[in-house]
Amino acid sequence: EGQLALVTDYLLRAIRRVTRSPSTINIDADTALLDLGLDSLMGLELRTSIHTQLGVDLPLSLVWQDLSVGRLAEVVVASLGTSSTPLPTHEILVPLQPNGSKSPVVCVHPIHGTVHVYQALAAALGKDRPVVGLRAPGLEEDETPLSNVDSLAESHIATLAANGIDGTVHLVGYSFGAAVAHAMATKLGARVGSLTLLDGSPSPTAEVDIDSASTQLVARSFGLGPGDCSREALVAYAQEQSLFPDAEAVAQVDRMLAVVRAHLHAFTTHAPVSFDGAVQLMRTLSGHPDEADDLGWGPLAKAIEVRTVDCAHEELLSPPRLNLVVDALKELLDE
Repeated sequence: EGQLALVTDYLLRAIRRVTRSPSTINIDADTALLDLGLDSLMGLELRTSIHTQLGVDLPLSLVWQDLSVGRLAEVVVASLGTSSTPLPTHEILVPLQPNGSKSPVVCVHPIHGTVHVYQALAAALGKDRPVVGLRAPGLEEDETPLSNVDSLAESHIATLAANGIDGTVHLVGYSFGAAVAHAMATKLGARVGSLTLLDGSPSPTAEVDIDSASTQLVARSFGLGPGDCSREALVAYAQEQSLFPDAEAVAQVDRMLAVVRAHLHAFTTHAPVSFDGAVQLMRTLSGHPDEADDLGWGPLAKAIEVRTVDCAHEELLSPPRLNLVVDALKELLDE
């Protein structure tokens, strides 16, 4: 109990530092990680801090699961070998909101491979609807990225089955995740309760330089501009910001680049087939200015409803636009 209290106290201080939370905001052992607004960089910083100070190497996906600070402390203590509390085994499958008995919402990763972008959506759907995320293979050591959309779809379906999710599912895919979610739907057939695509196209509308685009996308995820997107600049930034332990910075950046590169290859070579069901598409006004209203999904679904949101691509899953996504999704879930 003494060690658990020490670890909990350390995590509370680390989380307050990482999230830049003022002392007036209450954070305690019962605070849910999902309520802290951790973005990808904050998650990396927290994971690195735990590794550096406590010698514990946790899966990155863990900081975006539906855990309290106290439960995370128990996990850390367990990995030190001083508790019988088991480590969570969900790695590809991330339980964003595990409560409820209704058929689950399954959120498919965008091109970077992580699922933290769905945190606010999962929380807004309420405690009676389970929400899980599917992150991409390749982000952890000894994993291989998949460079084919159908292979990703089949892998994710197998992950759902391995975790006991074998009934009706409601699929959601944002950006590149739209193509993967649609491919999953074509394979799951009647098990699909609904399919919601968020501002993603079935295939690129222009030629893509995969090497250049992959470094630009990872740089953007780091908050860097287009002039700072060489591999060397990414590694230097990761080291300066302590996003990873120094010894792991090169390998981690290379893994991120490999995942994005694989997904770009998957996207540019994908030949989608039609889904024998309805699609709800929410597209942004400025994200695809020269594309058709349905972004090319019309011929690939039995029916399609298109809703346009006046915002940038990156703003769709953040308040206040998030409310429009939540309302539209709830309409489908309640049918």
